[in-house]
Amino acid sequence: MIKKLRYITTFGIIMLLLATSDAYANDKLDKLISQMGFLSAPQEVLAENGIIVRLQSPILGRLMKVKSEEERCYTIRMGLLNVPHTATLNGLVVLIKNPTNRVFVVKWSESAISIGGFSGIPFLAGMKYVNAGNPSATPDTLVAPGQSISKQVYVSRLEYDDLMARFGNGWVVVGEPVYKDNTSNAVLTLKVVDDNGKMQYINLNSPPIGIVKQSNSTMVIK
Repeated sequence: MIKKLRYITTFGIIMLLLATSDAYANDKLDKLISQMGFLSAPQEVLAENGIIVRLQSPILGRLMKVKSEEERCYTIRMGLLNVPHTATLNGLVVLIKNPTNRVFVVKWSESAISIGGFSGIPFLAGMKYVNAGNPSATPDTLVAPGQSISKQVYVSRLEYDDLMARFGNGWVVVGEPVYKDNTSNAVLTLKVVDDNGKMQYINLNSPPIGIVKQSNSTMVIK
């Protein structure tokens, strides 16, 4: 009985240490991601039709998969299996302003977002996850005169993760790794149509993404 109790106690201690280690590594990655952003002022475009578009911030996340370029990325290994968790660029927050007296429509299904190896139509916050990458299910955005709208625009590459589903939402945006050499960026191309049917494409190139806030202590990522 005593021997069995020792085994149970030892197992409990091991599990506690693993959980504590995971929580520490998870906190380190969250802290790292919170320090990331645009490394220079984002671009604002005044289009010929009078509409103004500006990138507000990158949308960052994490990828829980082995990457062949792991050493180039911001990666922390976690858990008993030493699984690498990599900081990723998943999309952009874009501000669309209409200072004119005309009505504009952003055709997201005919627009594009490009990050690293991904290029395709955007996935918008509020859409059903199963509709990612489906042009017929990607809604337009109407911008009325004097209106400003902020939209969260993601890559339309999503996967369902059974493990994540146990903790709530199982759908995961599969972004591109953020590289330590500050070469990660995104390109957003919007198709905008005015109330006369005139079409215009607006291109926005994001600044590089990297560490913009330094912590008080040195953070070593392995």
